[in-house]
Amino acid sequence: MQDKREKLNILGTKAPHGGIDLFKFIAAIIVVMIHTFSATVEISLSEPVSRTYQLIVEQAVPFFFLASGYLLARKLTFPFQSDEDLDAIRRYRNRLARLYAKWMLLYTPLAIWYYASTGTPPLRALLRYVRGFFLTAEQYNAEALWYLLSSVYALTFIRFLLKKKTDFRIILFLTLAVTTVSSQVFVLMNTDIPPESPLQTVLTVISYTLGNAIVCNGFVYVAAGMFLAVRKPPRLLCALMAAGGFACNYAVSDSVPSSLLMVVTAVGIFGLVESLRLPPWRGWPVLRRISTIVYFLHMYVWTFYYWIVYGEKTWGADCFAVTALVSCALAGLWIWIRGRKRKAI
Repeated sequence: MQDKREKLNILGTKAPHGGIDLFKFIAAIIVVMIHTFSATVEISLSEPVSRTYQLIVEQAVPFFFLASGYLLARKLTFPFQSDEDLDAIRRYRNRLARLYAKWMLLYTPLAIWYYASTGTPPLRALLRYVRGFFLTAEQYNAEALWYLLSSVYALTFIRFLLKKKTDFRIILFLTLAVTTVSSQVFVLMNTDIPPESPLQTVLTVISYTLGNAIVCNGFVYVAAGMFLAVRKPPRLLCALMAAGGFACNYAVSDSVPSSLLMVVTAVGIFGLVESLRLPPWRGWPVLRRISTIVYFLHMYVWTFYYWIVYGEKTWGADCFAVTALVSCALAGLWIWIRGRKRKAI
C-alpha cells in the first residue's frame, strides 16, 4: 500500500524533468496570450504570419495533455494492464476530477454574474451550468478548464480499454479517431449547413449536449503521452515530425488532415522536449507548479483587470502583460506560503 501511495504522489508532481517543466511554463504563458491577446494580434497580422502564429500557439494545450499522459505512464509498466497500473490510472484520473471540480467551483461566481447580467432565466442558467460542469467545461471565462475535463474523460476511456486488454496501438488509433471527429464537429458547427439536413440535426443534438465537442480533443494526446513514456522515438524522427507536420499543416486547408498533422507536430515537439537533458535543479518542480497555477488562475486575473481598467471584456498587449505577471506572482506567493506552512508543521 505504501508503494502505491508513493507512486501516486510522484505522478505528474514530484519526478523532475527540466525540459518538460520549462516548456510547460512556456505553454502556460502562451495560453495566457491566447486568451488575453491573440484576438487583437490575428486581426492586425498578414495572412501568412497569422497562420504561422496560429499554428504555433495551438501547440500549447496539446503539450499539457502529452505531459499528463507521459508523467503518468513513467511510473507504470507497459502495457499498463495490471491491476496495480489500472488502480494508479483510476486514482490519477480521480485526482484530476477533484482538481477540475475545485477550479470550476472557484469560477462559479463569474458564471452567476454572467447569467444575472445577461438576464438569463434561472432554469436555463441552471441547465447551462450543469451542462458546462459535466460535459463542456464552458462557463464564463473558465474555458481553460476544458483541459482537465478532457483529461478525465480520456483517462476513463483509456482505462476502460486497458481493462478489456486492448492493445495500446489500437487505443492510439481509437483515441485519434475520437480527436479527429471532435475537431471535425467543431469545424462543421461553424459551417453553413441546410437546416433540413440530417447532419444539421446531429450537430444540433451535439451542441445541446457536448457543445462544440472540444472536450474530446485531448484523447489522443493523453494516449500518445503515455506511449512516449515507453516507446521513445529518435530525436531526428521527432525533429522531422515537428518540422514536417508544421510545414504540411501550413499548406493544407482541410480540417481533417490539419487535425492529424497537428497531432504529428505536437508529438514531435514533445519528443524533442523530452529528449532535452537540462542540468538538475530543485526549481524545476516549482516551475511546474507555477505553470499549473498560472494556467488555471489567469482567466480570473484577466477578468478583474479588464473590469477595473476598461469596465468590459477587452483584449490587448496590456491585458496579456498584466495577466501573465500577476498570475506568476500570485502562483509564486501561493507556493511560498504553502512551503512556509509545511515547515511550521
